[in-house]
Amino acid sequence: MVWHRITLAVLAIASLALAGPARAQDAPETASPPEVPGQPPGGESAPAGADEVAPAGAPEASDEAPEGAPDEAPGAAVPAAGASAQVPRETAATVADAPPADESGGYRVAPDGAGPGVIAWRIAGFVPYWATKILLTPVRGLMWVYERYALDVRFREVFFTADGTIGLFPLLTNEAGFGLSLGAKFLHNSLFGEGEKLSITATARGASQAFASLVANSGNRWRGFRLRGNVTYNSLRRARFDGIGNEDTVDIEDSGRITEPLDPFSNELAFDSRYSFDEFSVRLGADFALTDHLTVQVLGEYIRRDYDPNGDDAERYRVFTGDVYDTANLTGFEEGLNTIDGLLVLTYDRSGVASRYNSLAVRSRGYRATSLLGYAYGIGDDPSNFLRFSAALEGFINLYGGDRVLTLRAFYETVSADRADVPFDQLPTLGGVNLLRGYLRGRFRDSSVALASAEYSYPVLNTVSGFLFVDVGVPFAGLDDFSLDNPRVGYGAGVQLQNASAAFGRLDVSSSIDGGLLVNLTFQPFFRVDRRAQ
Repeated sequence: MVWHRITLAVLAIASLALAGPARAQDAPETASPPEVPGQPPGGESAPAGADEVAPAGAPEASDEAPEGAPDEAPGAAVPAAGASAQVPRETAATVADAPPADESGGYRVAPDGAGPGVIAWRIAGFVPYWATKILLTPVRGLMWVYERYALDVRFREVFFTADGTIGLFPLLTNEAGFGLSLGAKFLHNSLFGEGEKLSITATARGASQAFASLVANSGNRWRGFRLRGNVTYNSLRRARFDGIGNEDTVDIEDSGRITEPLDPFSNELAFDSRYSFDEFSVRLGADFALTDHLTVQVLGEYIRRDYDPNGDDAERYRVFTGDVYDTANLTGFEEGLNTIDGLLVLTYDRSGVASRYNSLAVRSRGYRATSLLGYAYGIGDDPSNFLRFSAALEGFINLYGGDRVLTLRAFYETVSADRADVPFDQLPTLGGVNLLRGYLRGRFRDSSVALASAEYSYPVLNTVSGFLFVDVGVPFAGLDDFSLDNPRVGYGAGVQLQNASAAFGRLDVSSSIDGGLLVNLTFQPFFRVDRRAQ
């Protein structure tokens, strides 16, 4: 509305400016302008065909209309040379067919008051509106402090060099079910002057996880082509395993049914158990921009992972995977992984923003489609030998102003081999901050998973947006076993920190139809088709 009013004001001023010369005959006479050499005195038009001399450097005259100039209205009279345009005075008769004042700008102004439908809608939304407003008041307060004191700017001033190319800063994240993670990251944004990036990250979650990575890419050194690589070490003592399938989680103390380790494939119960693993991986890849909208990633990765049927913190979790499930039936559990993966990722992106004033972190128009095809081959005792395929589609709908956006997402992932022949933690999963929020990471796994999601984004502050979401997911053994009889539904709300080009942090609170309340703080990309590719 503000831009619309400014536009109307500019048009009004322009109309007055154009009307001034047209009404010159009604104004008092003023001194005649000085005579210009080469022109008839008194301001009269030069005779047709008279020679005219253009000032030095002026463009040559052209009989063609300027590009973009409006066409002459059909039947419009062309005034004779030297004639003055006469503007008729408006009377009641001449404005009889003019639009009323509340529609003169091209739209109708809403009348005062509200009809029964509007009143009913306001009554229905009163409780949820104020409940949401009260619950988010502390968050809004924190976001106000963040923007009021320009904490992002101060952060860069403290932890980055003056030109912003080198930084060393602390990291703090929280993932429900795993706890707080503390660490640090070193970042160089231009190693050799062409945007080449190098980052070194180290984080820890007490004694339950240690993580370190080195990531580099070639930046803008080659147009339309980028090399990337990373080396990662990850030691996790709280990895979760709830069996395979879509069964409800049961408290082991309440069930009283376990007399011997269970078959993870045929059991109709799911138990929250924990195991440990140590992983080392190396990945190399290249990105190609085939067109303005189509990009290709080609990636190769070596993974070595060793498992332990026991996790840590026995008092808290009470259940280790080796105490509940027959790990001999879990492919790869006893041998470990020793795998070479090849991945091909295609992304077709026709998304964008409604205005250059909107952040690219909140896409508001178009769509984005991504597909992944991978092949895993096991070395030595690793039995891996299967294809992986996943596809995702995102649609962005601008509801108002380019910053109130409805995002619809669909995701599907499957493996080619029978689930008993695929290492258990290489099966597609649902749960966590990426897919099926409201559930812990790795809560569901099977040969295939499907997900649908709807998310509404709205502005909170200039660098903060809020969002509400609902996710619906289903794990299944194959297309013949797909069913919506027992879908898993998660929902929640959160805030996103962003700048003009990207989002760099998300805080969300979520739950599900199965209960629980989860809080996640992450600085990783959201909704990733390849959870390793980013």
